[in-house]
Amino acid sequence: MAELSDIIRKSLSLSIGIVAFTAEKAEEIVDDLVEKGEITREQGLSMMRDIVKRGEETRKEFRRMVKAEVKKALDEADIPSKSDIKNIEAKLDRLLLMQAQHEPAQEAGEEPAEAI
Repeated sequence: MAELSDIIRKSLSLSIGIVAFTAEKAEEIVDDLVEKGEITREQGLSMMRDIVKRGEETRKEFRRMVKAEVKKALDEADIPSKSDIKNIEAKLDRLLLMQAQHEPAQEAGEEPAEAI
């Protein structure tokens, strides 16, 4: 399980690094185009906004894909979900309560109360 979380962490770091690198490189290219007079500063800013927006969309899509793959891996590994664990805890709490109610009746020599 630790290996899976390491892979996810590294994948997310890589995607963030790629987006950051792309934005830096795009800024350099836009600055060069502005300096050469091939585009205006406003066009350059617009291009940068588009590049950043596409980078964010790509990052979100990448995260969605990683999340889906992690879910698939966890399902295949048959690892209980949080809701499964909460259900088990609730059942255990009910059993402990039933046991606690049952024990005082036995100590007093009384018949045990009916189970809930």
